[in-house]
Amino acid sequence: MAPGISNYAELALPVAVHGTFTYAIPPGLRDDVRLGSRVEVIFSGKRTTAFVVGFADESALDPAKIRPIVSVLDDEEPALIPEILELCRWAAEYYIAPVGEMIRVAIPANMSARGKRDAVLVAPPELVQKAFEEGQLLESVLTILR
Repeated sequence: MAPGISNYAELALPVAVHGTFTYAIPPGLRDDVRLGSRVEVIFSGKRTTAFVVGFADESALDPAKIRPIVSVLDDEEPALIPEILELCRWAAEYYIAPVGEMIRVAIPANMSARGKRDAVLVAPPELVQKAFEEGQLLESVLTILR
């Protein structure tokens, strides 16, 4: 099913549980949730990273019990290309392992980091400006700080 029209995403989480988990795609994220994307979800009361492995228009689960995706972590392209996703599915079946665990070991360690990380820069504005002028801070970081 094409992203942007599905109501639910099937997610693989890097946990020792076989199968996938169904999460609702909020209307504001429908164009951003794509096959292979990393998304942030609440699982067992904690924010964690999951991987989109499929889509569905309907679910047999009670809609009131389906949690929404919190955010999409991949800004441009999905973290997993279809070939890697298919390899992970094959490996999960072959080794009788959870597909989320196979995805976790197939990607670089920093890509499976749970959620987004926030940092706070505590410094006087003039020190921040000087660091920027000397090339110690990137424009993108300075934009976030303003």
